[in-house]
Amino acid sequence: MSDSQHRATFQPQGRAVSVLDGTTVLEAAAVAGMVMDTPCGGARWALLSPEARKHGEELARRARHVELSVDGDFQMEFAEAMILPDR
Repeated sequence: MSDSQHRATFQPQGRAVSVLDGTTVLEAAAVAGMVMDTPCGGARWALLSPEARKHGEELARRARHVELSVDGDFQMEFAEAMILPDR
C-alpha cells in the first residue's frame, strides 16, 4: 500500500477498503458497499441501488396525504400541546 492510500475498516461488519488521501468517510463507505446513516444516505442509496429505489417507490405509492390544518380538533390539540407546563 503506498503512502497516498489508507485502509478503512467499517465495524461491526468488518468491511475493509483501501482509499486514497482525501477520501471522505462517506466515499469510503460507498466503496465498501455500505450506506452511512446520514440525511443524504437514503437518497444516495436509492440512486445506487435498484432494490432501494423500488422500496422507496413502493413507500411513496402507499403514502397518503392527510390535511390536518383544516381539522378544528387537530388545531386545538396542537395549540394545547404547545403550552409548556409551569415548573
